[in-house]
Amino acid sequence: MFCAIFNFQTRSRLNEKFDDEQYEKIRKVHATTLVQTKSDKVYGLLGGGYMSDGSSGEAVRNEAFWNNRLKICEDIIKRNMASISSEIRERRNNEKYDYNIKLLGMPGLPDEIKVIETKTQMGIELLLSKGLLRIYKIEDEMKYIYENKEEDIIKGAY
Repeated sequence: MFCAIFNFQTRSRLNEKFDDEQYEKIRKVHATTLVQTKSDKVYGLLGGGYMSDGSSGEAVRNEAFWNNRLKICEDIIKRNMASISSEIRERRNNEKYDYNIKLLGMPGLPDEIKVIETKTQMGIELLLSKGLLRIYKIEDEMKYIYENKEEDIIKGAY
């Protein structure tokens, strides 16, 4: 497979010229500017940039992404709560609870979100790209993880 990477140049000029005092005012409001050199080359910053309040542009985008992703999960759980609570009652003790569902940790993948129902210690995994819910006892999951890691350790020793 052939891949070529080229540097490209454009002819550009900035319309405004700022003195040091003007740049200082711009920086105080956390704005970034383009810079033009004497040879008429214009440079800008790479990366996520910063917002006018000083926060990282990438951090703001990530917050919006995860906020949206968790709202989708919340909606899925609400729409399926009758089935989820029925499964929990069947696996635990047929009692009704005021359920308390929390995120189990920061997801490794955005399409695999794990939450825990804290009163019954039942895990709920949302497999978003597959459109599936998996409900499991936390202790069974921990046992499975422990047993598989121990097997990997034993295999690695030989």
